[in-house]
Amino acid sequence: MRMTIVTALTVTAIAAGAVTATAAQAAPSQLRSLGATHIVTSTVSTPSAISGANYPATATCADTEQAVGGGVSIQTGFPPGVFAVIQSQPSIDGKSWVGSAATAQKIPSGRSLTVTTYAVCAPFGV
Repeated sequence: MRMTIVTALTVTAIAAGAVTATAAQAAPSQLRSLGATHIVTSTVSTPSAISGANYPATATCADTEQAVGGGVSIQTGFPPGVFAVIQSQPSIDGKSWVGSAATAQKIPSGRSLTVTTYAVCAPFGV
């Protein structure tokens, strides 16, 4: 009997920009196939952003799917550096992508902000 061992590599980004990798081995019978992907978005807009406030948005996949990737974008009338993405990561259960932005400096009132979080969703099959 011949058995093939497949090694999966999980890469985790750390806030400082360093990357760590963890290898895990699984027999082929334990692996699941990845189906076609699509993108789900969640957008939070505020007509008047407040200094020091956090603006979260969570994009959630369907019950039969997992978030296999994602990201966050910020649209604002401010110059670069006024707002910063402070979170862009999968949820603990893997069903969503969680993102948020915050002001990086004091801002004048009455300026708008839109935060969009993107989740790359894929169905999993046995």
